[in-house]
Amino acid sequence: MNKIDFVTANDGKIQFHLNDGEVVASSNAVTLAKYINNYGFDDDCYCGSSMDFSNCYGFKNSDAHEILQKAKDISNIIWVLRK
Repeated sequence: MNKIDFVTANDGKIQFHLNDGEVVASSNAVTLAKYINNYGFDDDCYCGSSMDFSNCYGFKNSDAHEILQKAKDISNIIWVLRK
């Protein structure tokens, strides 16, 4: 199954790099949550350093981690509601 195996920040968006090489990206936590629910995270998924220095990649301050956390929280809510 095609899963998210790498997360980066670029041009103000969070990018999910999938196992097959496809990249999906958004700056919207709800959209990112949908990607998380559609693909899921690979067991060895990790974040690139651009997430830590996201202010250099189009984000105000270093808020890429905050957006990613919001997306994970929304994804969990969506998952629970689907049950």
